[in-house]
Amino acid sequence: FIPQSGNNNTYLLMLMAAYGALPYDHRTDPPTINLTDPATLEAMRQVLDLSKNGLMSYNRLSNSGGGSFGGSATIFDEMLSVMSWRLSNRVSVEGGITNDYQLTTFPIGTQHTPISYQVGAGYIDSDTLHPEACYRWLSFIARRPEIVTGMPARRSMIDAPEMAALGADLVALYQSLDALLQAPDAIVFNPFGSFSYIGAWIEQIWLNRAFDRYVLDNGDLDAEMQQAEDNILLFRQCIVDIPAYDPGLSQEENTANFRRLARCATGIDESLSSNFTWLDEG
Repeated sequence: FIPQSGNNNTYLLMLMAAYGALPYDHRTDPPTINLTDPATLEAMRQVLDLSKNGLMSYNRLSNSGGGSFGGSATIFDEMLSVMSWRLSNRVSVEGGITNDYQLTTFPIGTQHTPISYQVGAGYIDSDTLHPEACYRWLSFIARRPEIVTGMPARRSMIDAPEMAALGADLVALYQSLDALLQAPDAIVFNPFGSFSYIGAWIEQIWLNRAFDRYVLDNGDLDAEMQQAEDNILLFRQCIVDIPAYDPGLSQEENTANFRRLARCATGIDESLSSNFTWLDEG
């Protein structure tokens, strides 16, 4: 199994949810952390050991970049988006190599049904002189899955002839996703983390570092998760009065708030200073 998601830990959190664990739950604000519970640790260990035992590729998550593309494996993860090369070329021949991949969903568990997706949309400028024409164009695009890849917004399109022409495996996948989205235990994992909580991206660094140290550096998972949890709790105490980015504030005010967040993070963990080198403290 080769994850294609670079420094994104979503595929790990989804697998952990399938095993019954929610170490970092984005459904609350701030996200609920559960990093040191014995049952959670056991589920995390089972997932991370897939990488330690060579069954799953692993990219160092605490880097600012990275990721995989291509390669040869039995299973790849993929994001169903308009930029999905693998979705469009899952059955093809390139350079004498046959790509013959079919589509399926992530594993689900007895407690949670993990799902992750992005929403794409078309927008009409409020100042346009031809809103009706714009709407007709967007409506036309929405009925042409061969033009814009990705799961359609309308359920009726899943069974449309235009969709069937793209492959029975794709139709079956979209039907499965539709059912999963309606499951009472479905949990949606935002592939980019929390958008509402100001400190989520910092906290993810500590969580990812703990994953890295266990998988790649033979670290003690219990100790690493305890350190990550301690850092997160201290950080939350420090930023409790810092507002999230507000477009109604001036750039100077938002920058000042971000400097306060940076000081909280680096005061707890000086190694995070490199994440704020672009921020002028002048």
